[in-house]
Amino acid sequence: MNTFVFLREHFARYVLPNLSNDAVADSKRALTMNHLLVTGKSSRLSGWVMVTKDKTYIQSKIAAAHANLITADPRTRYEAWYEGLENFTGPTCFIEFTKSTFNIGNVFLTHDARVVKICGPASSQTFNYLNEPDETSGVAHKVLAKMRRKNAV
Repeated sequence: MNTFVFLREHFARYVLPNLSNDAVADSKRALTMNHLLVTGKSSRLSGWVMVTKDKTYIQSKIAAAHANLITADPRTRYEAWYEGLENFTGPTCFIEFTKSTFNIGNVFLTHDARVVKICGPASSQTFNYLNEPDETSGVAHKVLAKMRRKNAV
């Protein structure tokens, strides 16, 4: 499935008041616009989001409501991603936010735990979750591998 069609169907439609016929535009708008927060203020997304075919988990305390949208998730990005990868069942989009403007060109779906994509505003990390990291591995791979080893004991 196309990444942006997946994001429109499993994320954008939960947080946007209306959708267009353009999956890329809808996904970009959902990831980069200000969202109404439960406090009544609005802000761009922060923290992380994990989009699966069944549920979308988001750390931000946005006011959007949908049965498949879990907001204000208290887990760290690594805790959420670890659980998502340990229970991997299909396409998932792992996204982290910073204060930087989000570049939609860095968004990819993960279809297999052997080719995980962590999508960030300025770049993405790709790694085999099932393998141990090496000296060239990114932070996400190292942290997730450490969690996997710790929980295997």
